[in-house]
This record gives sequence, C-alpha cells and structure tokens, in this order.
Amino acid sequence: MSQRRNAKELPSEAEATALAINEFFEQLRSIRNEKALRILLTLDNLGEANVSKIVRHTRLSQPEVSMALAKLKVSGAVEFQRDGRLINYWIGSQFVKEAVLSLRHRIDVLLERDENPLRKNT
Repeated sequence: MSQRRNAKELPSEAEATALAINEFFEQLRSIRNEKALRILLTLDNLGEANVSKIVRHTRLSQPEVSMALAKLKVSGAVEFQRDGRLINYWIGSQFVKEAVLSLRHRIDVLLERDENPLRKNT
C-alpha cells in the first residue's frame, strides 16, 4: 500500500516531461524581447547586479528593467537575493545561460561582418 501512495506522489514520466516542457516554454517566453535579452547579457557580463546597475549598463529606464525582471523571475530565468534594501539578480537557469551564450556568439559574428555599421566608424 505504501508503494501505491509513493507512486501517486511522484509524477509519471509523461507528467514530468510536460512540466519540463512547460518550464522551457515559460523561459523562452520571458527572454523573447530585446529588453530582457539586454538585461540577460548584462547579467552574464557582471555575474550579478541590482536594478540600478542594470539600468546603467543597459540604458533602459528603471520601470522597464523592473518590469522585465519581474517576468524573468516568474519564469525562473533569473534568481535574486535581497541584501538590505537592494536586490541582486543573476541568471538562474542553465537553459537561459546557454541561450545567452549563443546570443553572445551571434552578436560577435555580426560585429565581425564588413557591412556592420559599427565597424565602418573604426
């Protein structure tokens, strides 16, 4: 009887897969806009940062950063810890870390192209 109870408490393989897929898509949804990606690139560079530091590095407004971070927190893309009045954020998902790494590589490739307007000014 205790085996049945334990079996009911654990999700089936199909349920566990469905939960994992749901988490994956929630994280994809949270990083699908430019502001979120700018914040994640900043967190990737800095390791962790509070809202003021993110605002300085991204040049987004404080409300834009706060709204994007709220969505990133809900999805699990970022984690946070309160330190007095400040809240420090960092990338909290391996999937998101890998996505940011891929994005960073893509940006590097674009910056190396001859037709990139950033290169023509140098």
